[in-house]
Amino acid sequence: MSIVSNNLKRIKPSPTIAVTSKAREMRAAGKDVIGVDYALEYGQDTLEILVDAFDNNARVLLVDDLLATGGTVDAASELIERLGGKLVGCAFIIELNELNGRENIPNVPIKSLIRYE
Repeated sequence: MSIVSNNLKRIKPSPTIAVTSKAREMRAAGKDVIGVDYALEYGQDTLEILVDAFDNNARVLLVDDLLATGGTVDAASELIERLGGKLVGCAFIIELNELNGRENIPNVPIKSLIRYE
């Protein structure tokens, strides 16, 4: 975490942090969400975000546990843009280099704690 937090200090103003997760957030009925379907290595999935997840023009740092093909990040960056945010960087715990996920990420700084060849 220190690598991520040290890099956060360099981004001004401080970004909103969006964490991707397979766990579904529990929401009260009537909450509005937007979603996007995206391809996985083994099928399809949908990523959703609350329409009021962050303010318009928010600078967003996307944090995920794994960078494989980059499909989740690509879908998340689309949702961030649709909500009026700007993706300013991505941070991962593990990156699988041979799947070339970085090629599917917009031109933003990318940090991974562990990179497997």
